[in-house]
Amino acid sequence: GSIAFGNGNWASIGAGFGCLVGASFTNLSGRRLIGMLGDGAFQMSAQDVSTLLKYRRHAALFVLNNAGYAAERAIHPGKHRSYNDVQNWNYHLLGEAFGAEPGAYKGFEVHTEQDLAEALRSLEEVQGVNIVNIHLDPEDLASFNKNFSEKLKH
Repeated sequence: GSIAFGNGNWASIGAGFGCLVGASFTNLSGRRLIGMLGDGAFQMSAQDVSTLLKYRRHAALFVLNNAGYAAERAIHPGKHRSYNDVQNWNYHLLGEAFGAEPGAYKGFEVHTEQDLAEALRSLEEVQGVNIVNIHLDPEDLASFNKNFSEKLKH
């Protein structure tokens, strides 16, 4: 079994990763921890990758990298707002930046469906911290977020 964490359901940008980190200390059943994280939201608490590494937690983090807050962009479609853009990080290399010990971390960079298929095959057995940096178009957005953003337009 798996436990999946994200923050989109509550419109709480940035909270999902913190929930995953906290759950990693209570996950005694051996289930996998999976985070589906927008890049903008992840940047708010990404330093907790260091916590996962320090305490030798096992997790798969999928960073949906569309270079910013796509849900926010959808509120004003066609109008570029620079505050909805974030600095593009090499998310798949964060383990190195935080000093991961050998074998405690894997990073994957995904540009194609083939890249994603290879990453998923590697993650059948999750060991250590695994970050999958999935590059998306800046306007790519889940239908849930599109519907939610539509209701927020003004």
